[in-house]
Amino acid sequence: MTSNTSPEKKITVQWLDEDQIIIHQIFRQEWTLKDYEDSLLEAYALLDSVEHAVYLITTVKGKFKMPPGFKERLKQSSADVRANERLHSIVLEQGRTNTLTELVL
Repeated sequence: MTSNTSPEKKITVQWLDEDQIIIHQIFRQEWTLKDYEDSLLEAYALLDSVEHAVYLITTVKGKFKMPPGFKERLKQSSADVRANERLHSIVLEQGRTNTLTELVL
């Protein structure tokens, strides 16, 4: 299984399965807009490395504040969908529904 994780990263991106069908992105602790940008580049590289359909799971762990500019950048990156990118699911730890609410509103 290919992995792009390292212990010091605040956002990790890796294949979740050996067939390279699911990309798992994990947000931990306080992260910056630069951390997010770097994770996007990693996810895009994984998506571009295969031709078949790929699903993405984003897991948000722990407490954090969204960095300035994140909401706008998220809208931009949502428009940059790769041809093989399918469903993108966001999983929040219990008690983190306010994060999703902040993104939607």
